[in-house]
Amino acid sequence: MHNSGIKRWYADPVKCFEFWLRDNVRNCCGACIAACPFTKPEAWHHTLIRSLVGAPVITPFMKDVDDIFGYGKLNDEKAIAD
Repeated sequence: MHNSGIKRWYADPVKCFEFWLRDNVRNCCGACIAACPFTKPEAWHHTLIRSLVGAPVITPFMKDVDDIFGYGKLNDEKAIAD
């Protein structure tokens, strides 16, 4: 879904995944997996959050909680450089 006034990168997940398969994952960045709320480990709280996806009141809060738990973040400068 595109929202006017919001700047972001748009991805074509089908093309990305096909490229991944074709290239044997040698050149994948993994950003889509790190950012996706559906790739978190199985736990009761992740199941709860998945059930709330799209609720306008809770959506901004979910991103903040995701950052607090450290999912999808790289704090190690060496890991980022590699």
